[in-house]
Amino acid sequence: MTAAVQDSDTLELLASTLGAPPDHAVDLSVGARRVRLLSNDPVVVAYAGAVLGPAAPPGPGARPPDAVCLAALVDPPALDRLDAPDDRPSEPIALHRGRTGRVEPTASGRFRIVRLPGRRDRFVTDAAARTVLYAGVRDDPRAVREPVWLAEALLAAVAAQDGPVLAAAAVGSASGTALLLDDGSGTAGAVLPLLYGHAAELVAWSAVQLTAVEGEPDRILVRGLPGPCEVPAPWVRRSPALNGRTCLADHPSLALPGPGPGGEDADEHVAFTADELVRALGAARTGQAPLTLVTAPSGGSPGTVPGAAREAALRRAASVAAARYPAWHGIGPAPAAAGERVSGSVVAAFPWTTVPAYDGPAAERVGAGLRHHRLTEAVPDLPDARRWPRAPMTGTWVAVMEHRRLARGMRLERWQTRAVCAGAVHELMTTPAPPPPGSDRVDEVAYLGFAAFDAGLLCVGDAVREADGTLLGHVLGFDDTHLPNHMNVVLLSEDRRTGRRRGLTPGGGLHVVSPADVRPPEGGENS
Repeated sequence: MTAAVQDSDTLELLASTLGAPPDHAVDLSVGARRVRLLSNDPVVVAYAGAVLGPAAPPGPGARPPDAVCLAALVDPPALDRLDAPDDRPSEPIALHRGRTGRVEPTASGRFRIVRLPGRRDRFVTDAAARTVLYAGVRDDPRAVREPVWLAEALLAAVAAQDGPVLAAAAVGSASGTALLLDDGSGTAGAVLPLLYGHAAELVAWSAVQLTAVEGEPDRILVRGLPGPCEVPAPWVRRSPALNGRTCLADHPSLALPGPGPGGEDADEHVAFTADELVRALGAARTGQAPLTLVTAPSGGSPGTVPGAAREAALRRAASVAAARYPAWHGIGPAPAAAGERVSGSVVAAFPWTTVPAYDGPAAERVGAGLRHHRLTEAVPDLPDARRWPRAPMTGTWVAVMEHRRLARGMRLERWQTRAVCAGAVHELMTTPAPPPPGSDRVDEVAYLGFAAFDAGLLCVGDAVREADGTLLGHVLGFDDTHLPNHMNVVLLSEDRRTGRRRGLTPGGGLHVVSPADVRPPEGGENS
């Protein structure tokens, strides 16, 4: 083994010996657990902060970090100083993100060197000091990404000391969340439409930690683990909300290809930060939420989940997490090893369902469960102004009319809403019945009068009332025959009286009430 390793008492000293003193730092956290990342390159620290989110600076008297990750970006000759003789025995080792490497002990036995096949960069570990050094080639994009992946794995390892870590996504709200267990095939196909079309908040993209609430044995909190949101490229390409949006690969100082969880240089995924993703989708995120319901992929028909299948789904999710985040040489337990901290039988007590695959139909199924528990609501594809909260709208009669037509031949426009400028005067009339299906023709009308309106929005379905609350009718539609002079507003009402016979007077008031702002009395609405 080289003198660089043999003469170093600590990995920080080793980094300095390689010409990479770790002058830049960022703390990263999961709950009360912290991992400190140190590097000679400020870009590494900036990238880690962007991907994993920096923790608040530790206060006076704070305990040391649970693990330390060092990143030394050096020139190739410096890496040669970490070479071992070819005849030194090595053993296979499972690495984070499902990769494998070879591990070699140093002469002293304190450090171990881990190599990636076909790569010059490597890891050096010191389990006693709970520290891992990554040594990479300066100006290699992988050398910026690898320390972040390492810090992500260390965070999962230390978090597993407080509760099981599962491969899963979690969406919902601060009041409760749906857990989407991952069997290794990914959950993006359901999570993206849940965020975009069901007003769900993002709790976790691909990994969660479950913790029991002290004193409440039936209550489990779901916490998302920090990490990039790696979205399959096909989903990005066909999503107008994501295609072309800012993502980690677009950071000017971090020009990195989008990594995929199955391979270090795979380009089939695009990596976003959690904030970038929810901002692009018009969603929100929350740090943790109580577990409310669980979904597992079945590969078959949707349905309920028997007890044995629930335990198997939990074991699969724990195994996938363990493959992604194996324990680093004694630094924290393997995620799967902590599974008993929150009993699988307790998780199984929550409502469960299965889906053949995580796709659009799965999102509808999970979304329905979230709405059933009043945790979120669907975002409609088409506008429905009857649901929009709006400012109150009032008007004043400037002329009251007294005639009626039986064959007016008015044509209603297809518009469901019309904006009204302050002071605009429009004509109001009633009809006793809507046009027959497939028609827009209105013949029988009773004229009420002309009214000057405050600024606002008129919508089909709005109730138009006199100042004393008497209902004049509900907006059926609009006729633009006389524009730009004025618009005809047609109200639906069985009352065939004209404005004068109703007792309307010039100067009298009226107001418009949106269906979103009114709740009819239990006995029905008076007209």
